[in-house]
Amino acid sequence: MNNQTENLYFATKTGDQNKIDIIFIRIKIILRVMKKLMMTMLAAMMIVAASAQQVKTNIKVNGYESKAKIEAAAKAAPGVKQAIYNAKTKTVVVVYDKKKTAPAKIRTAVLKVDKKPVAQAKKPVAKKKVVKKNIKK
Repeated sequence: MNNQTENLYFATKTGDQNKIDIIFIRIKIILRVMKKLMMTMLAAMMIVAASAQQVKTNIKVNGYESKAKIEAAAKAAPGVKQAIYNAKTKTVVVVYDKKKTAPAKIRTAVLKVDKKPVAQAKKPVAKKKVVKKNIKK
């Protein structure tokens, strides 16, 4: 309360009632401010706690499979929140919960899908036998 408001308030009340009313008003103001501060601190603590668990990292992969398959394999690993594959750099940007998994586990999950294609064995070509005939002259 500013001074003008207090003066008007005092003019309408008399004696001890004024003092009691002022004390209650000040207590209400203090409690309101404390409540706002506590809510702000609680929200800040929740944000810090949530962000402390999530980590963002790049994981190098072979790049033999499609973007969809590589991202799906990364997201299938426990604790992975987001996976974005870049074909040019052959890396997956992964956001994960560090309490649930580690980059090595995510990479292992992706490499199970992203294997080098097995080259098909070539069938040996049968050589034609050249038969030399003795030609008599």
